[in-house]
Amino acid sequence: MLKEKIVGLRLSIVGDDSVEDLCFTEKFVTATQGSKSGPLCAPLLNYKITGADSLVIEGGGFDIRWTQIEFVGETLEVVRNSNPVVYRIVSRS
Repeated sequence: MLKEKIVGLRLSIVGDDSVEDLCFTEKFVTATQGSKSGPLCAPLLNYKITGADSLVIEGGGFDIRWTQIEFVGETLEVVRNSNPVVYRIVSRS
């Protein structure tokens, strides 16, 4: 199941100026989001599994939808709000 695979993961987006670090717990996602050259925010967000390879992260004005979630080596590839994104798996607990 997807939840068993993501709980305990700490992820960091692979990109140029974006900062998006996510840590999945049993019930929440702790996040750090923003840009390397600008402000950051660190909300505590809710998530729910919506399918075998999809989930929704929401709260505090955030509405992040992941589909086509695929684990590839030490990365997690997803379609995030209709855009392909790669996250590096920083750690697993």
